[in-house]
Amino acid sequence: MLAADAFGAFQDVGLDDDQAIAHIGQRFRETFLALGGGCSANEVFRRFLGRDPSPDAFLRINGLIGASKKKDIITGNRRIIEESKLIIFNICSFRKWKDERN
Repeated sequence: MLAADAFGAFQDVGLDDDQAIAHIGQRFRETFLALGGGCSANEVFRRFLGRDPSPDAFLRINGLIGASKKKDIITGNRRIIEESKLIIFNICSFRKWKDERN
């Protein structure tokens, strides 16, 4: 649920807005990736989005709310795959940056 809600933050800013995605990615890097297991997952999430986690994004991603047609669900799943690739790219970029610093 936390991963879906965090991913929802990227969706909410608009996946076509590179500057907004970069800003959210930087916040993700400074919280989830930088803090890791240093504090509770809920605390890391609150630092990332400034609120408690919600199940809404998880339900939306899994087609349980907000998508009433099968076509909408399939389209949503394709977008999720593409957006997940972007998050993985950001994580890999952060790790490379961190390795280069050491």
